[in-house]
Amino acid sequence: MQHTRAATATALLSLVVAVACVAPAATSSPVVTPTPSAVPSDESAAAATPGSPPPTAPPTAGDEPPAAELRAAGGPALPGQLGTYTWRDGGSDAPWLPGTPVAVAAGSELVIGLAPDLPVDSWRARYAPAGADGPARAESLGEGGGSIVLAPPPAGRWTLEVHVTFGASLGDAHYFWQLDIE
Repeated sequence: MQHTRAATATALLSLVVAVACVAPAATSSPVVTPTPSAVPSDESAAAATPGSPPPTAPPTAGDEPPAAELRAAGGPALPGQLGTYTWRDGGSDAPWLPGTPVAVAAGSELVIGLAPDLPVDSWRARYAPAGADGPARAESLGEGGGSIVLAPPPAGRWTLEVHVTFGASLGDAHYFWQLDIE
């Protein structure tokens, strides 16, 4: 009988040790894990502030780069031709494109917008004579980050290429327009 008590005590001790190794240690105060709805985000905090505008959902990226539109001197927004791009896990390779035709008054500021409006890490714009089959004779119109606003090239017919690198490591894309600067 003593042997049975000793074996039972040993087994019980082994079980307590095993449970202690697996179970989390006790703390003097309870651990509370907040639910996602209990954690205020910047947007919900802004919504809770009296007089603040309601939060808007951030733009979402689709399966390919956003459409790019060129607007000059208050004219209509004209979509660019999407050329070579890398996007998320894919991409497409395209030649130098002629671009969407756009008539622009000399000296008119060129504004490129994106739909949806995703963050832009950097951009580069250049132009080449219309009909060129590549960028060999292209000249820079500028580069930067964020908003894309350009002074137009001189009078003539040109292919405008705008290369955009998007934020959040989404990818990059080349867009083309054929400008008739009058």
